[in-house]
Amino acid sequence: MLHSAALRLLSLQTVTVLRESGAEVAVVEAIKLLESKRLIEICTEIWVVTADEEAQLQRLMQARAMDAAEARRRLAAQSSQEEKSRHATRVICNDGTREHLYATLETIWADFCLLHGITMHMSSPVQE
Repeated sequence: MLHSAALRLLSLQTVTVLRESGAEVAVVEAIKLLESKRLIEICTEIWVVTADEEAQLQRLMQARAMDAAEARRRLAAQSSQEEKSRHATRVICNDGTREHLYATLETIWADFCLLHGITMHMSSPVQE
């Protein structure tokens, strides 16, 4: 089931407003994107971020203060990374440091902008 808020965000009206605003690109983070054909159809590209199981477990335990058993249950309930990657235009490996991820994203963003004729802008990542 897709969250209705995500569908409203990506409504035709929103797309129209974005086009009229002069925005060259809109980036949408949607956890349930791959479960919705409607959302997939309006995306120029789909980027999937993967990480090895150990990195996923550690991040879940740290960010959500859960034990290893609960983190494993959460991961098991999700579709596999392989399945998600089959739908991706680009697969981004996030096994390393945050700095490595940001450098990878900058490279991919530059490639995306070049490919689609977009003026490249990259703001600094949000600090936590």
